[in-house]
Amino acid sequence: MTDEDPSQQLLRVANHEAAHTCGHHHFGRPVEKIDIDRPERWSLGHVVPAQTEPLILPPGVEGDAALAWIDGQLYKGRIETAIIARLGGMFGGDDWRGEGCSTDRATVVQACPRKMDLPAWEDLVEVRAQTLVEDRRFNAGVKALAIALVERQHEPMPGSRAFEIIERALLEYDQALRP
Repeated sequence: MTDEDPSQQLLRVANHEAAHTCGHHHFGRPVEKIDIDRPERWSLGHVVPAQTEPLILPPGVEGDAALAWIDGQLYKGRIETAIIARLGGMFGGDDWRGEGCSTDRATVVQACPRKMDLPAWEDLVEVRAQTLVEDRRFNAGVKALAIALVERQHEPMPGSRAFEIIERALLEYDQALRP
């Protein structure tokens, strides 16, 4: 894909996939596995989301309130999906318009609500993702997971293990702030 040094490329891919995974964790979305050693040409790494439970209306929500609740949940899902997709390139230092982010960029575009202008949607997603990029606590999770992914680069990491690493990093970050 590039003339990049293999160890630098591995770290970039690990940061990219770790950021996606931390985004899933942040939004409470389960992950089945993370893989940064993929022979496929279309992707050097990949996060496989786990199956989630279907939406169930809260008790007593009916009629227009039910429709509004469903619309809200669908929008929430769209923005979360787009932010998770955008985070990878931001943490991996990838060119958002380049080949390495083409699948993520397509996910952001596909998540755009029909009634919204695409450039405005992309700006919104970038601003929301940037708040996580600037969050030192979130960064601690990405860094810890990226290191762990590099250490076991030739085998996919189960999502449950990745979430344990993230949670431990967040706990250590919080504890370091205590007097």
